[in-house]
Amino acid sequence: MTHNHARHGTAGAFALRTLRSRGVVLRACFGLTGWTTSVLWTSSAHASGGTDASSTGRVVLLALVVGAAYLVLRIGLERVRQKVLGVAGAEHLLLGVLLGPVILGLGVFAEPNHLVPFAAVAAGWVGLSCGTDFNLRALSDPPRGGPRLGVLSALVCGFAVAIGARAVFTSGWLGQVAAEDAWLTAGWMGCAAAAASTTPIEVVRGRYETGDALALLLRRSTRFANMLAIMAFGVLACVFRPGYGLEDRPLSPVELAVVAVGLGAVLGLVLSPFLGQVESLAGRVLVLASMVSFATGAAHWLGLSPLWVNLTMGAVLVNTSLVNDRMIEAVRAANPSGTLVLLVLAGAIWNPPPLVPAIVVTIGFVGLRFIGRMAASWFVAKWLAPMRRDTGRGMLGQGEVAVALAIMFHVGNEGPLVDIGYTAILASVVLHDLVAPWALRGLLLDAGEMRGTAEAKV
Repeated sequence: MTHNHARHGTAGAFALRTLRSRGVVLRACFGLTGWTTSVLWTSSAHASGGTDASSTGRVVLLALVVGAAYLVLRIGLERVRQKVLGVAGAEHLLLGVLLGPVILGLGVFAEPNHLVPFAAVAAGWVGLSCGTDFNLRALSDPPRGGPRLGVLSALVCGFAVAIGARAVFTSGWLGQVAAEDAWLTAGWMGCAAAAASTTPIEVVRGRYETGDALALLLRRSTRFANMLAIMAFGVLACVFRPGYGLEDRPLSPVELAVVAVGLGAVLGLVLSPFLGQVESLAGRVLVLASMVSFATGAAHWLGLSPLWVNLTMGAVLVNTSLVNDRMIEAVRAANPSGTLVLLVLAGAIWNPPPLVPAIVVTIGFVGLRFIGRMAASWFVAKWLAPMRRDTGRGMLGQGEVAVALAIMFHVGNEGPLVDIGYTAILASVVLHDLVAPWALRGLLLDAGEMRGTAEAKV
């Protein structure tokens, strides 16, 4: 009798969680549909000079179709993910593509310049989230091989992809390409390749009973890889976009880099006391969003990477704030919404590249990134730290950092090289959302850290 009650209690709890998750999905879909309707209505009015009944009806009908399609796709994918491992994201990219000018010709996001404030703030939030991962007290705990694996894998993947991309861009196959454009685009792709994601770890651990040692190692490696990717992208912006600063003497790349780090550190120290005055979770999220907006605005005005500035600010906040636990809770609570915005924006500003070059570059991007991950983990295991030589299998995911890097470069640059690189990065993110959880599951099985391999957690 007790066993039956336990089973019914477990089933009831699972049903309640499912209904709640579906409720969130429904509210999100209705909210997106309403927002799409309002934006399309306004766009139609500006385009036609009025709001006649026929154009309004078409706009509303089209918005409802887009919202219904997203709802069906979202629920369908959720059912699939209940049976197989997978990371959410492809449906949000598809929604963004539908809202953009390419497929349906809606043109809601036809002007990339209009997206710069939203993209910069969303990317800044990603930087803040990565910065809050660097609590020095927590990082001092074992395992110690995580930083070495994260840094080395980021360097190997970044340089491999950057050198490979530059070789393709300057080979003459894509026509005449300026050397600066080739280096800048290739370096950006290398930064995106260096980024990693902890989402596959959460997906696998949410489905299966696993050990903690390897998961902690991978989390720490991922955090250091993301830190290095964001910092490299910030340095890239300083090197290839110099000239900001005083009218009589523009700042050099080194000075811009110092300003970026100093700006984030000062803002973190100055704004840290405000977090201690807010008790509610929603209030802390609002305060953090205001901080990110302010830091992002300052970074954009100086021509700096908002990701780098907010990364520094987040690291200072988490190590100086007296309420860092509650701050981390607020950041984690708002991360899903920020990721959704990033993915929708990423799909909306996508431009179709030349097909064959895009396929070749995407295959090269994915292949070189995989080789870099495996080579780095082999080298670390052999020479630097005790771990499995195939630990790189657990760092295949890319996630929101790669998407944020892609968006921030795309909104400030244009051309065939940018479209090809942007498509390769987004395709890699979607592909690894499907592959990374399975690769990690296999790694945990081989390492003997998967307990109850055939029974998913309920």
